[in-house]
Amino acid sequence: MSKYAFAAAAALSALIASSAAKAVDAANPQFTVSVNVLAGCTLTSGSGAGGAVTFEALGTGNKSSSRTKNLGVTCTEGTVANITLTSGNSSSGGFRMSSGGDTPAYIPYTVSYGNTQLVSGTAFQTAAGGTGNEDTITLNLATSVTKLPKPGAYSDLVTVTVEAYDGTS
Repeated sequence: MSKYAFAAAAALSALIASSAAKAVDAANPQFTVSVNVLAGCTLTSGSGAGGAVTFEALGTGNKSSSRTKNLGVTCTEGTVANITLTSGNSSSGGFRMSSGGDTPAYIPYTVSYGNTQLVSGTAFQTAAGGTGNEDTITLNLATSVTKLPKPGAYSDLVTVTVEAYDGTS
């Protein structure tokens, strides 16, 4: 068989195989299924994203109190959570509770994550949440006064925001 006859036979064989494949595809339609997963993080209320933190009452026998607050965070796998806590009564990046009214008094408090004291309005990063499942982040809150302020109820409204960081932006 000459090399031209061999090439012609190979081309004819490929054409027949291609026609057979198309006939199978027509008899058995196919489609592709796909999804694009975007990097993201959310706060999940299941572990206490909402709710209140109430310190023990301060008075002559007790000038300090501490509490913990758990936040549930879910991020896409491998994504780092950038979390920002912003005090509604912030002063120079500090957290503080206000008595309200025309001439409010303030009681400062601290918020820490691990060994890091947080600054109001400044994000901190955590790898928690980057498992694709809900992870719990524990915040430590503490207040202490040397001079007791005027009696009454003091409060602060802290806004929590979370953004995803996947290392690319």
